[in-house]
Amino acid sequence: MEIRAIYPTPFNEVCSIYCFLRKPATVKAIVYDVAGEPVRTWSETFTAPGKIVLEWKGDNDSGARCSFGAFILRLSTEATDGDTDLDWGRLAISR
Repeated sequence: MEIRAIYPTPFNEVCSIYCFLRKPATVKAIVYDVAGEPVRTWSETFTAPGKIVLEWKGDNDSGARCSFGAFILRLSTEATDGDTDLDWGRLAISR
């Protein structure tokens, strides 16, 4: 798995995360604030390799909106054959 690009959308509070999966896998995403505290965790399963897009809507695990600023993204994968992968990225929320 490889993060290709992360784009905040200036007209709404969504960050689009463009990735490339080498194999079918479950992707787990964790967003941390700059203090290193986890803010939002979610996972999705993809049945085919290739380009994928994940979206973070600027909310925390309780559904409340996060304040604007910088965040750190940790993406990990577990493929159907047991292989694992890890990548990191930076996110920004602007209002």
